Amino acid sequence: MSNKTYLHQVIDHQQQPTPDSCVSTCLAMALNLPAQQVINDLHDDYKSGKSNPIEYCRERDIPYEILPPYSAVEDPGCYLLIVPSLNIHAGMHQIFYVVEESDSGGFFHTLYDPVRGRTEELPDGNVIEKKYYISNFDRDDKSPLATQLKGYSIDLKFPVEFVRGAYGLSD
Repeated sequence: MSNKTYLHQVIDHQQQPTPDSCVSTCLAMALNLPAQQVINDLHDDYKSGKSNPIEYCRERDIPYEILPPYSAVEDPGCYLLIVPSLNIHAGMHQIFYVVEESDSGGFFHTLYDPVRGRTEELPDGNVIEKKYYISNFDRDDKSPLATQLKGYSIDLKFPVEFVRGAYGLSD
């Protein structure tokens, strides 16, 4: 029996602190950094079109892979996925998806949606909870706010070994 620690056991879900900071928050989860640190380094330039996650990684020598269009999340890796927003009309959203092979030959699929748990106060004072994505493998979340992931585009992929290293894990 293996005592290996897997990423889904150590990655802490981080909630995006603003309605439009999903990209920075996903990068933070992938790199094991506080979301606010990545927001400080990237958010304004990203929102103004001066930077993006690929440039952020390139400037910091962070290993990543750009996959061909229409690629699927199949192989082990840590993916930044672009999905339709469930909360902003005609908007886009980013989620973090991890596929890691187990010692028994199976795979762990874990989806981290940075909007999960966010609320918004409406002008009338009512507070609403935000909708969020879950993995097709997540059978436990029965919340009416949860939506199973169906369509996505891969923004970039980090090697599992790199993300494991960011979390202080070795094989």
